[in-house]
Parts: sequence; C-alpha cells; structure tokens
Amino acid sequence: MNRRNLKKNINFLAGELAAECIAHVNYGQSSNLEDVDNVLKSILLFQNEMLNRLSHVEPGNPKLFFKKLHEDMITGTDQIVEQIKALD
Repeated sequence: MNRRNLKKNINFLAGELAAECIAHVNYGQSSNLEDVDNVLKSILLFQNEMLNRLSHVEPGNPKLFFKKLHEDMITGTDQIVEQIKALD
C-alpha cells in the first residue's frame, strides 16, 4: 500500500470516528457537549499526528516505521472508541 492510500485510509477512519461520535450524541443520552468537543478534538489530533508521521517517514528501517505506525493507529482508534463509549 502506498502513502496516498494510507492517507486516504487515515482520513476515512477519522471521518468515521467523528460520525460515530456525532451519531452517539444525536441518538444517545449524552448531553455533555464539552465531553463531545473533547472527543472530536482528540480525533482531529489523532488524524493530524498520523498524517504528519506518514508525511515524514523516518530514515533507516521503513518496514519497522510502518509497523509502528499501524500499531499506533490501532491503539489510537481503540482509545477514541472508548472515549465515545464513555459519553453516556
């Protein structure tokens, strides 16, 4: 997979997380908009961090770099999903 496709996937993932957060608020019982804003900010920070890292690949071992990027994407996504679940 090339960088362009990875960037598209990161943007898609961030969009889906934001949509899930907004849907959770619209159809759930959450009324604390400050918490929702914090989750949306963390989604944007996550997206920016992943895109910045992808734009500046560390020299040396690219295979290790992309493996670490993938692991961090999974970890970050899991953390954001937990934040969305905690909005109740």
